[in-house]
Amino acid sequence: FRRVLFRSIIASEKFTCRFFTATNDPELCFSDTTTRTTRLPYSEGRQPQIMTSDKSAIRFDRTMRTIERIESAGNVRLTEADRVATGGNLGFSSSSGMAILSGRPAVSDSQGRFKADEIRVDTVNQKSLLSGSVSATLLNKTDLTRTTPFNREGGTIYATSNSAEVSSSGKSVTFLGNARIWQGNDFIRGEKIEIFPDLRRLNASGRVQTLVIKSSGSLPSDSAPIFGTGDRFEYDDSRRIVRYEGAASLRRGTDRIEGNRIIGSISSEGNLETAEAYDGVRVAQPGRTASGNSALYVVRDERVVLKGTPAKIEDSVNGSASGEELNIFLRERRVTSGTEGDSKNKGRVRSVYKTEKPR
Repeated sequence: FRRVLFRSIIASEKFTCRFFTATNDPELCFSDTTTRTTRLPYSEGRQPQIMTSDKSAIRFDRTMRTIERIESAGNVRLTEADRVATGGNLGFSSSSGMAILSGRPAVSDSQGRFKADEIRVDTVNQKSLLSGSVSATLLNKTDLTRTTPFNREGGTIYATSNSAEVSSSGKSVTFLGNARIWQGNDFIRGEKIEIFPDLRRLNASGRVQTLVIKSSGSLPSDSAPIFGTGDRFEYDDSRRIVRYEGAASLRRGTDRIEGNRIIGSISSEGNLETAEAYDGVRVAQPGRTASGNSALYVVRDERVVLKGTPAKIEDSVNGSASGEELNIFLRERRVTSGTEGDSKNKGRVRSVYKTEKPR
């Protein structure tokens, strides 16, 4: 909490005032015409705050002889620098610096526009707290939208949640409760979504579901969206990394990779290049499943390198195999052992083949 002192100037065509009897200082003033309140900061680095409305009531503190509270109604507008908050009603407390807006309120700045049932603008700490049916439109080509993994050039990004916190300085945006952010068909869903433009990072937690990465294999038919799930999700734009933790999985069509943790490397176009899965790994396709301690999925080869003690695969058609390291070719239903292309590191594999019974 940073205490910031302001000098206030209130202007209107007419005021009707009531005064304290002992001191003859104003106690309460009303205005039924357009009122403009200008708060000039004594601190450097802060901009003037301007409030306008169709009518206002100003209550004064008897001891401090300062403005205690402002109640405004009708076409309310609060501005500071590029942040603009609007609504039907406003209640402002000078002691806390909190402005509470209701009546279809909205707040906007250079990063986007946010709406909610109620918006609390913390003018001291320069952030907005939104509650009830939050919706947001994030402006294109800003630091905020560049931090997300969405890749449609010029496509608008939207978000909804039960509540949200927006930093006026653009350092962070947090969506809480049934949070969802999307662009076109791509989306991220969770109980909490945080965006940190300065760090170029997006975090999500609580039953996370994503559709933000794609597959671009060797064949045109291999191109498909990849559906991801986990307890937690992280996107690091500076390293082009996606991370899923806690009951994590990646699914493309009928192919699925599961593990306690999955880390994916993606291209600038949003295509998955590799994915590494750890702890309790399971690879599933129709008719065959494999398990191990870790797995590396190489998209260009359509190959999963599965390691374990041992790594195992069960195929309903070709039988089973196990070994320290297995190369599973997803499109060929073929399995080899050891490091692909390295004959010195081919380990021992135990295979059981299925054969048809002679008639």
